[in-house]
Amino acid sequence: MAVTVQRYNALATKIADGTIQIGTTAIYTALMNSAHSVTSANSIWSQVSANQIADGNGYTAFTTVPAGRALSSESFTEAAGVATYDAGDTLWSATTGAIGPATDCVIVAGTTAGDLMFNVDFGEEKTADASATFKITWNGSGIFTIS
Repeated sequence: MAVTVQRYNALATKIADGTIQIGTTAIYTALMNSAHSVTSANSIWSQVSANQIADGNGYTAFTTVPAGRALSSESFTEAAGVATYDAGDTLWSATTGAIGPATDCVIVAGTTAGDLMFNVDFGEEKTADASATFKITWNGSGIFTIS
């Protein structure tokens, strides 16, 4: 199934006004269940947090900011007028039970309100069985670009 990425409407404004400072603000990802529906007008974590997958089995659900797993090995580079943000793949190790199912992940800035950046729709339900790894493999060309 095809993966679909959707930007939340307020992202550009929050970068422009300094609320989100790429390269400085910590960025997180949280797994969402099938009740999650993307509404691009949403702008903060509390508007989507009720649809996060259940806590447990190696996944720690958050009801406050920061939300989900912090992205690691982050880089923000610029070449020929295009700035690219990238990070290492995101992993959760399932313990005594499954993680999921998850249909989406939400990329959230670690700001006071937990500003929403992107929704990634997996195109299907994903689950990591006990002792397996739930892995989000980010695009080799970067998670997002600004040009």
